[in-house]
Amino acid sequence: MSIIRGNKEEYWITHRKNACEIWKDGKTTTGILKYVYDQLNDDDIDMFEAMPIEMTLKYDGLPRFTICHGSPFKVNQSMRPDYEYIDNLLENMPSNLIICGHFHIQTDYVRNDVRVINPGAVGVALHSNSLAQFMTLTGKDGHWEPQFFSVGYDVDKVIDEMEKERLDFKAPGWFRMTKNLLTTGEKSIVNFISEVQQVYYKETGISDYRLIPEAFWDKTLTRLGI
Repeated sequence: MSIIRGNKEEYWITHRKNACEIWKDGKTTTGILKYVYDQLNDDDIDMFEAMPIEMTLKYDGLPRFTICHGSPFKVNQSMRPDYEYIDNLLENMPSNLIICGHFHIQTDYVRNDVRVINPGAVGVALHSNSLAQFMTLTGKDGHWEPQFFSVGYDVDKVIDEMEKERLDFKAPGWFRMTKNLLTTGEKSIVNFISEVQQVYYKETGISDYRLIPEAFWDKTLTRLGI
C-alpha cells in the first residue's frame, strides 16, 4: 500500500512543533483543527511525518506514474488546469502521469505532454451533485486507463454525525460551510473563507482571516445564504 501526506497531515505535524499556536473550540478557523488533533496521538503524527509527499511508481510493462496530494513539490499546491502557474509547474515533473488531489474536482487533462488526473474526493467533491468520487487505474496494452466513479451516499447521515459530535458548536462557521458543500457540492470552504476575508478587509483593513471575530463570520455567512 502506498500512502502519501496531504495538507491536513501537515497541519497536525506543524501544530505539534508549534507549542505557541492556540486552537480553540467555538472558532470557525481553528475549532475543527482542534477537534481532529484531539483524536490523534504521537504515534499517529509520527506516521504522518514518515509519509512522503509524493511517490513515483513503476510496474512491469507500464509507464511510471506519480502520486501526490497537492503537487509533487508541495502538499498544498493545486494542479488545477486553470491556474496561471500550471504550465511552468509541469515543466519538471518526475513522470508523464500525475495522480493528484487537493482541489476536490474530478479532472483529467494533458499539458506539456504531462497527463494530470484528479480522482475527485470521497467526502466533499466539488461540482459532483453531492456524490462521492473516486477512480481506478488499470494497466492495459502498455498504458494506464483511468475509470472515474461518482456514487451516492447518505449526506444527511454525515451531517447528523457532525451534529452529534457538536461540530456546529466547536467550529460554527466551518460547520455551516461544510454542510453547504455536502448538500450542494458547488462552493468550496476556501471560496467562502476568501469572500468573508475580503469583506472583513474592506471594513477593517485587517487581512488575516484568523482574526475575524465569530460574530462577523455569523453575519457574513448568513448574508451569503448559509
